[in-house]
Amino acid sequence: MREKVKGRFWNKGNTAFRETMAQLENQPRVRGLSFTSFLILPFQRITRLKLLVQIVKECNEGVRKMSRTEELISIEKTLEFKSKSVPVISHSRWLLKKGELQQMSGPKSTRTMRSRKLYHPVYLFLFNNLLLITKRSSRSDKLRWICALTPNRRTRFLSTSTHQSDSPQVQCIQSYSSQEPDELSIEMADVLNILEKTDDGWMMGERLHDGEKGWFPCRVVEEIQNQEIRAQNLRECQKIHQAHGGSGSAAPGSRGRRTTKVTNF
Repeated sequence: MREKVKGRFWNKGNTAFRETMAQLENQPRVRGLSFTSFLILPFQRITRLKLLVQIVKECNEGVRKMSRTEELISIEKTLEFKSKSVPVISHSRWLLKKGELQQMSGPKSTRTMRSRKLYHPVYLFLFNNLLLITKRSSRSDKLRWICALTPNRRTRFLSTSTHQSDSPQVQCIQSYSSQEPDELSIEMADVLNILEKTDDGWMMGERLHDGEKGWFPCRVVEEIQNQEIRAQNLRECQKIHQAHGGSGSAAPGSRGRRTTKVTNF
């Protein structure tokens, strides 16, 4: 078609057209190329455009794989597995979504009684072929490690009979089932002496009637403010222990630690 367009102007003897084309072809910016070459060049570029697009796609895919690998490496550095480690980095794996959710736990509700649910924050990492359910570490993790590994702390072998009437006490207002080995399951109206308290809402306490120790969330208990009631609770506890021949020795209060929990699917 380009030959037809050129031939039409040349065959008609269009002198002005020929002179104009000669002037344009002599300009330095044309670099000695003829008019015909400028008609051919766009068609050559069209054939190269497909190859160029293919190369760009390959480059984008390479950059995408590299960024995914870097993201997996960054995530793996933040994880601490409780038991068996799971390899996170894989060429066939990439992150789809991550974020914090609230895990609801507690006894099942019935038609006659609706129990209050407990909410624990969990952090999810959703990959294309793996789901990681984790917990953020906190200051209470370190404190619970100390309680578990330091044998001479007062929280390990403190006898109930040595508690003073002015020591802090709490009463359970909501049943709680232990989620970790070092936690304590408590029922409504249980009275406990407080041994440790963290800034993120956890307490370590000793149940008065059996001397069991462990961790529990602050939201399931309320503090006993009346000093006379606290003293009365201790006296009743001592009577129970004396009735059992002083055999109510306390068990160690912390047998483990709160670490990042990971569930694989």
